[in-house]
Amino acid sequence: MRHRSVSASEEKVWVFVRLRPLLGQETKDRSAWRAVGDTTLLEEQQSSSKLPLANGAGSQQQAFTYNQVFPDTCDTDAVYASAASPLVKAAMQGFNATVFCYGQTVRTAH
Repeated sequence: MRHRSVSASEEKVWVFVRLRPLLGQETKDRSAWRAVGDTTLLEEQQSSSKLPLANGAGSQQQAFTYNQVFPDTCDTDAVYASAASPLVKAAMQGFNATVFCYGQTVRTAH
């Protein structure tokens, strides 16, 4: 994962996306989202046909680009180190910074 440094010449808003791991009952279904590289998220949509063809026909892909995309195999520590830690360090040096997190969380028993 890339680590970012904060400077005045960089973008003012960064958008990071983390795909959460699928839960037990969800694993039998194919995910509609797939991380491709570090910055692209693909949304795969099935056509109205209930049975997609083996060659992939019947599905459409739409790509979205973000500052960084974390796959479902990425752990929380890696997300923090890449996305939030540089902003926390900058805030400690007197820069204004906000980290806004939104989405589902999964709590697992260990």
